Amino acid sequence: MPVRHTRRNTLRTAWTESSSTSQRWQVQDATGFALAYTYGDDNPQGASANKMTVDEARRIAVNIARLPDLLKAERIQPDA
Repeated sequence: MPVRHTRRNTLRTAWTESSSTSQRWQVQDATGFALAYTYGDDNPQGASANKMTVDEARRIAVNIARLPDLLKAERIQPDA
């Protein structure tokens, strides 16, 4: 018999970002569960030239953490 998932929208809406090291940013839900990690390099040169900078990694983590609020705002706004 197949298992049916009855729970919907199990992710908590309050997501936060924090720096766990100087080069890694973590996005967590309201319970502290890690949803995403972003990594940056202070000196992206040479072989690591394709890496993000630390600032780019931080900005991406911040924007990921904002997603629940942006989606909620989109649902509230009436269609123009």
